[in-house]
Amino acid sequence: MVRWVVDAQIDSLDWTGITYPQIETVAQATLAMGSCVIEIHVEDFYHALKHPVDWPPHLSDIVEPTVKRLFEVFEEYDITATFYYLGDVADKAPYLVRETILRQHGLGSHGYWHRHGEYQGDHSDLYARRFIPECNGYRSPFWDTTKRPGYAGGIFFRLMPVKWIVWQIRKHGVLWLHPHDLEPRYGPWWRRLHYQEPWGKLRRVLDGIG
Repeated sequence: MVRWVVDAQIDSLDWTGITYPQIETVAQATLAMGSCVIEIHVEDFYHALKHPVDWPPHLSDIVEPTVKRLFEVFEEYDITATFYYLGDVADKAPYLVRETILRQHGLGSHGYWHRHGEYQGDHSDLYARRFIPECNGYRSPFWDTTKRPGYAGGIFFRLMPVKWIVWQIRKHGVLWLHPHDLEPRYGPWWRRLHYQEPWGKLRRVLDGIG
């Protein structure tokens, strides 16, 4: 039985700019203990596509229902995940951050503006943390700070079959998702491509790992 854990160790590596091979060492040690990590990068569909000056004043109808449904799925599977909130989301939906804490999931920063070249300790991450109490880590936008931990999440989750995703999680120890991976109603056409129905696919992945 796989134990899903908060990725505090990997977070701490991000903070010191540790190299990808060192992260792989930690990931393999985590896997050896029968543990894996789920990261939810909580952002809206437009955050990575538009400049911050063009962001709308309100979140779309994707983020809140998707995060709350993830809470329910994780409770059903007895999973403790790590939610990396973009500062703009935490600013506009503080109640989601509070519920993440109440449900005892890990909580981290995804920066505030979701731009390339951001690094922990810069003004984007520090500004985001004003809206994220009990923040215990950082995950950079676009995996700029650390190399992507395998190919199980994001576009790979959307397009690849379940067996591939399970293999990648078992190899690298990490599954990461965005709300728009599970609710692909908006955004460019390539964001709406899915190999299988997303929520059912997530359950099959969790069953395959467990």
